[in-house]
Amino acid sequence: MKIKKNSCLLAAIIFIGFCLRLYHLGDLSLWLDELHTVVTTSGSIYSTIYSFQHAPFPALYFILINLWAKIFGISEFSLRFPSLLFSTLSIFVAYKLGKEFFDRRVGMIAAFLLAVSPYSVNYAQEARPYALTWLLGLSSFYILLVKTRWPDF
Repeated sequence: MKIKKNSCLLAAIIFIGFCLRLYHLGDLSLWLDELHTVVTTSGSIYSTIYSFQHAPFPALYFILINLWAKIFGISEFSLRFPSLLFSTLSIFVAYKLGKEFFDRRVGMIAAFLLAVSPYSVNYAQEARPYALTWLLGLSSFYILLVKTRWPDF
């Protein structure tokens, strides 16, 4: 029964985080950096990859947006929605990290704090790679430190 209660609480936290990120997602016009995302991803997948050949940052986000825009089109809402998804998934990964390192309670607190964090909500509403970077950073930290089970010294 306690596991079901924890699952419901986690689902509620993730839902709250999703709703906060969704609120007014497409209301503001695209700003300069987001327009860079549009220009970079508006061509073919090959031109997107080629444009990042000498770029100082990774191209994964822009490749994903290129594919996403081909399916869902280019609008403020559509371009920002993948960041919302990445940020919402980060809430779950934060829970898993907190639970593995401490306990379920700490995992819930970590998930809640990330769900309502103004910085996380703000970056989840931008068509930029910040939310994906956060998700991949948390995930790699989880895989490295939890799944490899480093011995205590």
